[in-house]
Amino acid sequence: MNSSIQEKINDGVDQTKEQVKNLKSVSKTRVAEVAGEAKRMAKFQAEKQIDHLADQLSALSRALRTTNEKAINAGSKSGFFGDSLIDSVSKTAESLRFRDIDQIVTDTISYAKARPVPYIIGAVALGFVGARFIKNMNHHDGVSVAAAKSGAQ
Repeated sequence: MNSSIQEKINDGVDQTKEQVKNLKSVSKTRVAEVAGEAKRMAKFQAEKQIDHLADQLSALSRALRTTNEKAINAGSKSGFFGDSLIDSVSKTAESLRFRDIDQIVTDTISYAKARPVPYIIGAVALGFVGARFIKNMNHHDGVSVAAAKSGAQ
């Protein structure tokens, strides 16, 4: 009788081990699926932001070109901005528009490895410009909110 009980216990232990193994496999698969979906969503959002950035750069390029033309038409020998700057902004916008996010990341990493100092300086400068832009946006939003409140009273 003892051997029969021992066999049942061993069978139960084996079944439990098999169930744990299956649960572990299912869990790994589910985690991989969730991680894959999160990666796809992040990539989609990044691509939307890059498209928006490309649109903004295109608009900036057009505005710079218009300002330059107005300055030249007003009698200036040259515009406020060099043609090479305007062309660079325009080319950057087009480059962003027609490249895959994975290629942009790869190129950025390659550039950072090949030229770490200019990359870091550019990142810091971009950070300062971005912070000023956000601060300026928040300031204007606060002013308009305050003006709206005072006007409503």
